[in-house]
Amino acid sequence: AYINQHRLNSEFKELVSQLHIYQNHVNLWLKMVTDIRSSLKELGDVECWSMKMEEDAMLIDHCLQTVLSRY
Repeated sequence: AYINQHRLNSEFKELVSQLHIYQNHVNLWLKMVTDIRSSLKELGDVECWSMKMEEDAMLIDHCLQTVLSRY
């Protein structure tokens, strides 16, 4: 019984050690995913901003063409 208990204790310690390693890997992956998601959000914000700038530029161009066509 003592030998089995000792073996179980050793296996339990190894399992806990492996779980800590796994937890560290999962935390690294979560950080990478969070960083990627943040970068993608920033890209989306830039795309939205550039589309708005393009719309504004087209509006200004249209206004200038209208004014120039009258003079």
